[in-house]
Amino acid sequence: GHQGKQVVISKGNLGALCIENTELSTQALLGEFKYMNQVDMSFKDSKTVQIQHSFTDQTTLPSIQHLLFASSYVMQMYGVLNDVYVLDTTGAGDAFIGGFLLGRFLSKVKDRSQFCLEFGCWVGGRKVQGIGARSSLPSALEVDDLLGRSIETVQMSLAKEIGEFCLDEDHDGAL
Repeated sequence: GHQGKQVVISKGNLGALCIENTELSTQALLGEFKYMNQVDMSFKDSKTVQIQHSFTDQTTLPSIQHLLFASSYVMQMYGVLNDVYVLDTTGAGDAFIGGFLLGRFLSKVKDRSQFCLEFGCWVGGRKVQGIGARSSLPSALEVDDLLGRSIETVQMSLAKEIGEFCLDEDHDGAL
């Protein structure tokens, strides 16, 4: 299938988003032309939004004057580690990205984006519980002890430990 661009946005104490382009198509339009720009969104579940975007535009090609562009996106939203006492946020974004990328390179799970977001949120959440940029980053042994050794156990543990994405911009910052 189509492997499009993937954008990850960390929203700090609100959670994280992952937006991935899943389909892109272009079609020449013949006959009467009508400008169009349409976005449709539907919730697949509480953490996943499917977005369809279609629009028309003129071209500089002599044989084709107008094109229809269609894109599909999947946006996944994940919260932060539950019940965290924040001591220091220095390095939290870096910890999140490190956990996300480690999950990306090491996991072969079905929904890799979900796993990577949850693992990134978990690593970032562990980091903010200590002072300094690196002192509270979890080691491999701590990951095994706290989440489990098998990928299935880690997934189940993450599902229990990661809260919902906070859609409230006025969120008070309490984790």
